Amino acid sequence: YFHIMSFMMTINLVLWSYSLACKKSLLTPLLYLFIQMVFQGIRELSAALADPFGDDEVDFPIENWLVEIVRRNAVLMESGYK
Repeated sequence: YFHIMSFMMTINLVLWSYSLACKKSLLTPLLYLFIQMVFQGIRELSAALADPFGDDEVDFPIENWLVEIVRRNAVLMESGYK
């Protein structure tokens, strides 16, 4: 999945560069730089969010959640709740 999306983005950027190279404007390099930065940013964001159970900053704190669940269950088991 990731490789297909990277390939599609590369083709998209190549087509953008060709179409902007055919224009006769001095702003097209700046426009292409902006477009490339947006696409690369979206790709990096989607790669980071694709695996929410890893060790990145944006991932869920699964270990903390499990420790808290075990602690709460132990409290419920020892409290004598009826």
